[in-house]
Order: sequence, then C-alpha cells, then structure tokens
Amino acid sequence: MKAVVGGRDFEFERDDVVRRMRCVAPEPIREHVVGVGDDLYPPKQVVATLTGWPRTSFTTMEAQRVLTKLGFRCRRAGASADTTVVVADRDVRDSVETRLSGLETAVEVIQAALADVVRRLRTFEAA
Repeated sequence: MKAVVGGRDFEFERDDVVRRMRCVAPEPIREHVVGVGDDLYPPKQVVATLTGWPRTSFTTMEAQRVLTKLGFRCRRAGASADTTVVVADRDVRDSVETRLSGLETAVEVIQAALADVVRRLRTFEAA
C-alpha cells in the first residue's frame, strides 16, 4: 500500500508491518494504541520503526490513518471497539508501575530542589 505520511512516501504491506514489529518491544501506551500481532503499540512507534523517520515529522493521526488502511485497528487506549474497558495485560501493568515509580522519584527530586531554593532565599534575605 502506498500513502503519504509527513509529506513523504510510505509503502508497506500488512505482513511487512507484522514481521518488522515482531521483535520490537512495545513502548508505554499513552493515548492511542494499535494492535499488531499479539502486542499493543503506540501508532507513532510503529510508523517510526518501519520508516526510521523521527516521530516529530508526522502526526499520530497520519500514523493511524495509514495503519487503519493496512487493516490494523487503532483506538484510544483503554477502550475496545465495543467501548468496553480493556483490561491491561501484565506487561502494560508493569509498565504503568515502572512509570509511577519514576514519577515518585521525580517528585522527591523536585521537593528536594524546592527545599534548597527556600533555604537559599532565607539565607539571601537574612544577609
């Protein structure tokens, strides 16, 4: 199938996509998801993997349009075609737990930085 993505020609068949993504670990899902084989991927990850193009050079909508034309089902994360909630599989849950742990660490770092700023301001005001 031929299409234009990000102003450039895109030419892949469904089997090419499945074969290329078979050995690629899915990244964390944020807002949009596409099922390729037995895995769920962000649509931009799939197109970027296939083309080697930077993700900033095309939109999620372009990626979804092309993948849908190839016969893949794209949707918002958390909902299936019949609008029922999709239960996350173990890998997705692990990914969410990893992301939450990272956020907790980031909050601790921010709190420490703010405490240091407050300390410096008090020192400055006292001088």
